[in-house]
Amino acid sequence: MGSRSVLFIAAVIFTSLLLGMSHGNAENALVTSPNYSSKISPADAWVTSAGGSGSDMAWDMVLDGQGNSFVTGSFSGSATFGSTTLSSIGGIDGFVAKMDNLGNWVWASQISGGYDDWGSGIDVDTNGNVYVTGPFINNQDSTSPSVQLGSYSLNAHSQSSYDMFVGKLDSSGTWLWAQTSNKLTELDQVTWQYVEQFGQVLPTDIKVFNNSITVSGSYNGKIYAYSDSQGDWYYESTKDNSGITTTDAYVGFLGLDGTWASQHGWGGISQNDAATAVAPSPSGNYWYIAGSFANTVEFIGGSTHSSSGGSQDIWIMQITDGGEVEWVISAGGSGADTLRDMVVDSSDSLYAVGEFEGSLAAFGTHRLTSNSGGSDVWAGKVGVSNNWLWAKQGGGASDDMGFSIALSPDESAVYSVGQISGQVTFENSGASQLATSNGPSDAFVAISSSSTGEWEDVFVAGGPSAGDRAWAIGIDSQNITHTAGRFKGTSNGLAEFGSDDISSAGDFDIFVWKGLIEDDDDDRVANEDDDCPQVWGNATVSPHIGCPDADGDGYADVDDTHPSEPTQWRDQDGDGFGDNPLGNLADDCPTINGTSTIDLTGCIDTDGDGWSDQRDAFPIEPTQWNDSDGDNYGDNWNDDELTPNFGTLGLGEYIFGAIDMDYCPTLPGVDTFDNPGCPDSDGDGWSDVTDDFINNPTQWKDSDGDGWGDNSSTGATQGDDLPFDE
Repeated sequence: MGSRSVLFIAAVIFTSLLLGMSHGNAENALVTSPNYSSKISPADAWVTSAGGSGSDMAWDMVLDGQGNSFVTGSFSGSATFGSTTLSSIGGIDGFVAKMDNLGNWVWASQISGGYDDWGSGIDVDTNGNVYVTGPFINNQDSTSPSVQLGSYSLNAHSQSSYDMFVGKLDSSGTWLWAQTSNKLTELDQVTWQYVEQFGQVLPTDIKVFNNSITVSGSYNGKIYAYSDSQGDWYYESTKDNSGITTTDAYVGFLGLDGTWASQHGWGGISQNDAATAVAPSPSGNYWYIAGSFANTVEFIGGSTHSSSGGSQDIWIMQITDGGEVEWVISAGGSGADTLRDMVVDSSDSLYAVGEFEGSLAAFGTHRLTSNSGGSDVWAGKVGVSNNWLWAKQGGGASDDMGFSIALSPDESAVYSVGQISGQVTFENSGASQLATSNGPSDAFVAISSSSTGEWEDVFVAGGPSAGDRAWAIGIDSQNITHTAGRFKGTSNGLAEFGSDDISSAGDFDIFVWKGLIEDDDDDRVANEDDDCPQVWGNATVSPHIGCPDADGDGYADVDDTHPSEPTQWRDQDGDGFGDNPLGNLADDCPTINGTSTIDLTGCIDTDGDGWSDQRDAFPIEPTQWNDSDGDNYGDNWNDDELTPNFGTLGLGEYIFGAIDMDYCPTLPGVDTFDNPGCPDSDGDGWSDVTDDFINNPTQWKDSDGDGWGDNSSTGATQGDDLPFDE
């Protein structure tokens, strides 16, 4: 049957394809990750490597229900996985390997071809069967490449330089079947023979949905779609304005026995159209496909989108369980923007990760601008009704990339992994998270809030060489992170993964990393750095890092003179007052043991009245400390009946039994007899207040008020011969 455009019947195609298929919970654990409260510190954290002298790397990883890791990727030369050594036949070969929950390689199977081939996506079902996809490529010429998966040999089209493989292995690593892309054959009008048409697919991701396998990627040429009563339907990739065939987005569906159900494609005139990720909804209501595009593209379902200024943007498509395309959204800015991975929560909200370039990349109403120099990581959340709920970025001056994303079991935390270069910042409106690679670039695991997207923590792993990166993240039944990727480390500069250090055999090697640190007491301090490795602690200051710190000031309780006061931690004179001058209970005399608490703290207070000796007018008299008028009589009073009068002055206070009370606290005085501390102009001991003769020291009383004093003693002047005669 001749070429037919199938875009206009897209809804019919998807409906006919998916009727009867139940897209329930995904049968893999790659899309989940540990609860933030418990995920980072397993007691049995480890990192395991595999590889050889060539360049080896893990491209994808998935976990089964027992915490076993299934890894796929590439190697060159020879690569050792535990007791199994594989040797490449061409340039780069692929592998599929199983690791148990203790970090031991169980088996490894080879994907071999004459040129380059590798595994790019992997998944596992509930029976432990493994599904893998990847490309096989001829980089030398246009001769049809081939690939061998166990006893299964696959060939690309005679004019193709690449194609994809999809294969299934049992739990012991034996290949059960293998398929290449579903080729289209058409009747040659001259020879009347059916001839296979040119078509090639580059796969990116694979997921198992109950009884169906979904593969995403890009394609070029013609791909078989499906057959009905009208004949064979196919897709043909778009041609650009010069008539050159471009690369379009691709998704294909197979049964668990490897039988092709259908293939679909869409795209525009650019070479940047691809489907990069597939994710099912745990609710079973939807499933999602996402990828990249440039210029203008009409998507399955009829939606048309144009990228920003013709650059590469991202797209996300939601499809119902019945096969109907609900919506397609796009996002991006002036630079090249990529979506690498996504995961869906139980409310059908979607989380995605990738990288972006340039300024004001639009994710709905959210705008991101990358740091100068290259790409930054982005992570975003899309609600079930196609609205961007948040979008956040992380990065620095060099290229930073996000490759995989996962959710905690309670869906409160999001985990993103990838590669950072140099010093980077992961944005947080409260306090941004800073991280620095050990070498030019390292792998990272970043944790953010699923509700707000705020980055909460960043962990970095790798060695002193460039190119270390994490490609995939998953969790086991104990809510512990498992991360896979590539690294390079030598005896002169080991690669650090939490508290474990490892070296590569040659160039890049494969790593699988369980837990972010080895931490027996779950305090997020690695055992090797924890001075109290069996006791939870939050102290950050040596020599007691990781020990209990009740007040959270960084100093351990055993090393903190003020364990309940977060602003003080040292007291060199041992008087109970801290040495930090800006903190509470600060010591004004930090090198002298003292007990003063009122005017100065921690200074000498001889009489114990709370006032320091240097500011106490009566340093050895505890009932007095202030002398406002400087006459050596104190401002405190000893008769409570005087409080209404003296209290209003604000100079002293009532003290029972106070001595040396000043009856005139605002007036300097030398009176010592009737009103001590009041003025006594003639110095006769009687205050001017009560002295009838304030300028005659020999007289002070005039009983009869006649102006003559009562004192008739020898030497007295102005005496009264009749003192009581009125």
